[in-house]
Amino acid sequence: MLTQDDLKSIKKLLQPIKEDVEVVKSKTSKTDSMVSVMAMTIRDIRDKQSVLNEKIDQLDQKVEDGFKQTLKYVDEVEKEQGKDKKRITRLEEKLGLSSTT
Repeated sequence: MLTQDDLKSIKKLLQPIKEDVEVVKSKTSKTDSMVSVMAMTIRDIRDKQSVLNEKIDQLDQKVEDGFKQTLKYVDEVEKEQGKDKKRITRLEEKLGLSSTT
């Protein structure tokens, strides 16, 4: 049977272990808190990244549409210039002038 002195000795031996367990518990709690904050931060970054991706997609579409419009306009201008050149050539021929181009 254990005596009071035996119990005190065991308690004295267990005290440093108990203190170490409290330190580990405290550090684990702090680590859990940090992980939670990091997880929230990562979620926030993902949400912002998603919004940015949508905006980039919209800008890409606008640039592509603008480029297509520009090409269409250039094509129309070139056609008109071709028509004008033909008209000038016909006028020069009717007037008997030689073309300088």
